[in-house]
Amino acid sequence: AQSVARAKQLRAKFEKWQKNEIEQEIKEGRVDVYSQLISNESIESAKTIRERFENMKKSETAMENTSKTQIKRFVVSALQ
Repeated sequence: AQSVARAKQLRAKFEKWQKNEIEQEIKEGRVDVYSQLISNESIESAKTIRERFENMKKSETAMENTSKTQIKRFVVSALQ
């Protein structure tokens, strides 16, 4: 029971500390370089994925535009 109460107390303390840290960073204008780097990489990967899907759409429409002619190799004449 004591350990549960201690865990709750530490969690509340950490959450309060975390909020204070974020507020101080905003006030002081400090920027977390690592998190910006991560977000920039994820944005870059999203751009790459979007480009891939757009290219896939273009290639699919190009394939649809080319008409497939059916070649009849074995012709059975109706005059037999």
